[in-house]
Amino acid sequence: MTAGNGAATDHDGGDVTDGAETSVGGSDGSVSRREMAARNIEVAYRAIERGLSVFPVALSYDPKRQKIGKRPLTARGHLDAERTRAGLEEHFTLADKRLKSGEVLAAGCVPGSAGFTLFDGDVGDEKDGPLFLAETLALSKEGEPFRTPSGGVHYWLRKRDVTMKITNSSPWQDDGVDIRGDNGWVVVPGTIS
Repeated sequence: MTAGNGAATDHDGGDVTDGAETSVGGSDGSVSRREMAARNIEVAYRAIERGLSVFPVALSYDPKRQKIGKRPLTARGHLDAERTRAGLEEHFTLADKRLKSGEVLAAGCVPGSAGFTLFDGDVGDEKDGPLFLAETLALSKEGEPFRTPSGGVHYWLRKRDVTMKITNSSPWQDDGVDIRGDNGWVVVPGTIS
């Protein structure tokens, strides 16, 4: 596998909290939910242009877990992912009506749809997936990872053989590492949450 530079953009960070007028960022850099949704939709269209299959998701902040929660907004989740702008526009129109209070419209993507495998290094519960990926699997040699809001990392690696099927099964789950292959999904990088 080789590094997938250019397959995605970096994450902008921020938290989602309840309230119709709620925004993220400081007093001089606040972003409303409507602005976040518009930015996230544009990020989704760019992901389609890069060859990824994309579908709408809802993002919300879970204060108990102190993490961003995500849920698909289509009947079949990532199986409804689109590769065309027109198809995704239709999904977004329906998805906006499915949002619950406190959620922000965003998009998920299937890395395998564009020939990528994603290594997801999570932190917490005495796990340090980013460290394991960098040192044990030596993925830091493959390029810079994309940071996640929870402090984890995503390494996007291009498959050498696009016909090879990659599952979501990870032998390193106990070390904080998940894999997203041909049938897995992640929030589109560049999403504001």
